[in-house]
Amino acid sequence: MLRYTPIPYMTGEQSEEHFVIRFQMEIQGMSCGHCVGAVKRALGELDGVSITSLSVGRAEVAFDASKADAPTILAAVKEAGYPARAAAVAS
Repeated sequence: MLRYTPIPYMTGEQSEEHFVIRFQMEIQGMSCGHCVGAVKRALGELDGVSITSLSVGRAEVAFDASKADAPTILAAVKEAGYPARAAAVAS
């Protein structure tokens, strides 16, 4: 189950409204700080994505829905060598 939490915010003087979505994922194969660094670099290369939390096996990002989406984020982590999936969130 994906947990999408739209958070409207205003940008610049233009007062354009964008939606930031928080996305939690579970990441397999991570075991050390090097792994965390590799995932951090992969996520850092994505436009509109910011890391809110990152540790061995888990990550939470916030992304601008006009610039990125969950499948793109998961693909970037996988390309870095770590299969990822959306985290299950208890209701």
